Amino acid sequence: MPEPLTWTLAVALILLGIAGSVLPGLPGAPLILLAAVIHKVYLPPYLSWWVVAALAALFVLDCLL
Repeated sequence: MPEPLTWTLAVALILLGIAGSVLPGLPGAPLILLAAVIHKVYLPPYLSWWVVAALAALFVLDCLL
């Protein structure tokens, strides 16, 4: 996937995820986690797996609460 397309997709998913944190019906945490995974897979040097793991832990915590 070309780099500008990857950045655009990741940013769009993050913004949707942030909106989903306050708007009912939009899954906020899963969208943010999906954006982080897409970003890590297609643009590896910009994000560590530790960040993805931390976001996954927050996602699990969000699902439990």
